[in-house]
Amino acid sequence: MIGTSDEDVQLANKLVDPAAENNKQPILNVLTQILPDDNPSYMVLELASGTGQHITYFAEHFPLIQFQPSDIEPQYLQSIRAHIREYEINAFTQNCLQPITIDLRAPPTPHKQVDCVYTANLTQIVPLEITRNLFSFAEKILRKNGFLIIYGPFAKDGHITPESNRKFNEYLQKHDERWGLKDINELTSLATKHQLQLRQIFDMPANNKILWFIKID
Repeated sequence: MIGTSDEDVQLANKLVDPAAENNKQPILNVLTQILPDDNPSYMVLELASGTGQHITYFAEHFPLIQFQPSDIEPQYLQSIRAHIREYEINAFTQNCLQPITIDLRAPPTPHKQVDCVYTANLTQIVPLEITRNLFSFAEKILRKNGFLIIYGPFAKDGHITPESNRKFNEYLQKHDERWGLKDINELTSLATKHQLQLRQIFDMPANNKILWFIKID
């Protein structure tokens, strides 16, 4: 009988989300316009990394910068480790660190600063309080001129378009009335309170956007 190795067990914990598979390349296309590609000291922190598909894919395409995943769910932390292990088998550099726990319900005081905070599909599935904590945490952990990059669907000027996003918002609020698409205007105002300035909005497939903020002080 053939035994199962620890590596096999670890890789078996790998989760794959179809949406993350679909959107990782369009997001990477934007990141190549924003992030440096040759700075070994540059650190990207991903909040709510989920399965780990995004961060390992980005690490593969930015081998000379560092990536730090994070999450709070045990199954996601295991999946992230599995994706990292699979990535490292063929990678020539180990630029994706092991995941850490960051809970935005009670965000910790950062021990060191990073150059970029990235998160995807988070703000619509958390209460506004958590989104406020996201911006507060970004202000503390980002170096001057650091980036906050947020991917997902958003409202604008109090309106949600198109119809598919309106239905998605209704679905979310049936699950939890505190959830739902956040308004870009509200996020921009919130960012200003935390020394962050909206630099650019990128239109993305499937009615999503990327909001690119920069820390100005």
